[in-house]
Amino acid sequence: MTKDELIADFYKRYEELKTALKSANIDRIRELSLDVHAMVHPAEVSGIDVYALREYMLAVGRNTREILRNLTLEQVRSMVPEERVMRILEVGGVTTDFRSMWLLVFWGRLTGGGMILTPITGHHMMHLPQCV
Repeated sequence: MTKDELIADFYKRYEELKTALKSANIDRIRELSLDVHAMVHPAEVSGIDVYALREYMLAVGRNTREILRNLTLEQVRSMVPEERVMRILEVGGVTTDFRSMWLLVFWGRLTGGGMILTPITGHHMMHLPQCV
């Protein structure tokens, strides 16, 4: 599969997910969220403990799929609560450096559906050209 084919398939499902997030069909939202998540994974890593990274990636993937399977339509449409966004800072997900603080503002403006689209899709696709 070429890079263009990979991106085309991904963006097709991504656009379907964006459309589904505007609907009230939570089963379709869950299905497409899981499909898009499954399409986003690292192909190769060097210079680190690949086994540990793989285990971590699999654990995050299992946890993410469990969250996606149990989403309600209300969670998809609601803004992410401020205390949840600030928890990212509290646990060290971002630092207090001005170069990372913007992420809290960005995430704080998203609905649950926006959060679904961002980390499992846009963020990975932003880095794809450097990886291929």
